[in-house]
Amino acid sequence: MHTKLQFLENLLLSIRSSSNDKIVIVSNFTSTLDNIEIFMQAKGYSFLRLDGSTAVKDRTGLVKTFNESKECFAFLLSSKAGGVGLNLIGANRLVLLDPDWNPANDQQALARVWRPGQINPVYIYRLVGARTIEEKILQRQAYKATLAQEFVDMQASSVRCYVRGDIRKLLSCELAGTAPRNVCRHSGPYSVDEPDQSCVVEPHSHANGSPPPSWIEGFCLPFFDDLDRLQLLVRLN
Repeated sequence: MHTKLQFLENLLLSIRSSSNDKIVIVSNFTSTLDNIEIFMQAKGYSFLRLDGSTAVKDRTGLVKTFNESKECFAFLLSSKAGGVGLNLIGANRLVLLDPDWNPANDQQALARVWRPGQINPVYIYRLVGARTIEEKILQRQAYKATLAQEFVDMQASSVRCYVRGDIRKLLSCELAGTAPRNVCRHSGPYSVDEPDQSCVVEPHSHANGSPPPSWIEGFCLPFFDDLDRLQLLVRLN
């Protein structure tokens, strides 16, 4: 989580210094949102929060305030409470802090800013810890999405069961099939505004003087629709 906070700190700083964009920060865990809330307060960023403890009668008002207010910079969102039905087009950037085993849940959460009425370019960042269970979750997501697509397309190559090799891959630390493509290196600060471009980013020191993560790898998932093309997967070491 510390590395993700470091990335988020630099991303938010970059957004505030170069644009008027607003951002939605999504997590599956309220404990993670608690940490992000403390971080946002410490940095002086204005934000709203919606999770399972938010009264249903208050949710529409929070969304309306965020979409219409120029002062409110961020919206902290629990994917389980607000992953479906919310229209957060006041923001055009979204960070997904942790993946869900069900790819449909993540897609629903990511689509909160990619809605009818959105007039700005949309940037989506999915943060994944390198060599953690998050990589395996993402691998299973890609597998399920590919399997579903092959079934829909009625392709004969669709895999219908797990074999011994699948189990080995599941228990390994490789993220099979989603390795970076066309790798390039950057010497500037975090800059991930080109989600279709696969790259490795080597950031400068943080604003507070602390060292950056050793490496940040960005690579795209398989594209199945327009929402997929907006996503950049950020793999944090």
